[in-house]
Amino acid sequence: MVLIYAEDLEMLIARAATALVSTILVAGNVWMPTGQAVQPQAWCAGCAEATGSPAPAAATRAPNPGTPSNPGAAGKPKRVRQVAATPITDIPLSACSFRVVGHRGTDAGVARDNTNAAFRQAIADGADVVEMDIRRTAPDDQGQPIWVVNHDATIRGHRISRTSYQTLKGLQPDLATFSEAAQVAARAGVGIEVELKPERVSADGLREALGVLTTMHLRETAVLTSAHSSVLAQLKPLAGPTQLGVILREPADPESVKKVADRVLIRDNLITAEYVAGAHAHGLFVEVWTVDDADGWHTFSRYGVDSIITDKAAAVTAWCAGEPDRPTRP
Repeated sequence: MVLIYAEDLEMLIARAATALVSTILVAGNVWMPTGQAVQPQAWCAGCAEATGSPAPAAATRAPNPGTPSNPGAAGKPKRVRQVAATPITDIPLSACSFRVVGHRGTDAGVARDNTNAAFRQAIADGADVVEMDIRRTAPDDQGQPIWVVNHDATIRGHRISRTSYQTLKGLQPDLATFSEAAQVAARAGVGIEVELKPERVSADGLREALGVLTTMHLRETAVLTSAHSSVLAQLKPLAGPTQLGVILREPADPESVKKVADRVLIRDNLITAEYVAGAHAHGLFVEVWTVDDADGWHTFSRYGVDSIITDKAAAVTAWCAGEPDRPTRP
């Protein structure tokens, strides 16, 4: 069960209304893929087949940490409502035929990307899913590394993997921990897509990241992604119900991708309708990145992609609502 706080009900009601309108708007449209064929290249050579392994044990829910506007609320009980967790593939769509993924939240200018403020803005703008990048800090005074949300490997010249969270927070006050960012998604009832940026992650680090999702009751609604096949191969036996996605910078054979991932994330200048159809035939969910213009939204919706990563969540949802001949996946 996901805990939804009372102050988030207004946002949830608004999103439910949007989903209802979307259902009416897209009813009756037909999806038909078109485009040029590509020759997929070999990928993930030598990836180990996934082996069974139990998922990390559920962690205990931490006390409410409060909010920036009300830090004194930490630990105080709040009135909450409970709603059932929804697998990310079943998240209600807006007027779009694809899921709108807020790239690092949004670049709307109201906040720096990859911050809690950016994630909240993307949700308010209609994103179905918020996407974020995470990196692991050096151990703190208690010897505990912490997953934080940041795209780059450094913050003001300090390498994240070699610097404690306390020091990094002093350098960048709006730096969010993964736990804090996951809570934003959980409270809003949207999907969460998390890119593991490091090329190498210890088993303990992977379990810690999964533990955050467990604590926030997001294991069945989250997607963990990586551009590194070795990280995904290591994560596969631990992931349980959490979906995995591979980030591609060139087309790859869907059959080899399927060994370590449930979905493929591919650059917008590489994707074709035939590639989308081939990936779907192998049971892969297809996501294209990063698309910020109407021509791209139009083209890729006709290719039948399942999700589009965008910096412009508000613009794409408005475009979808006003597009008279947009397709819809059955």
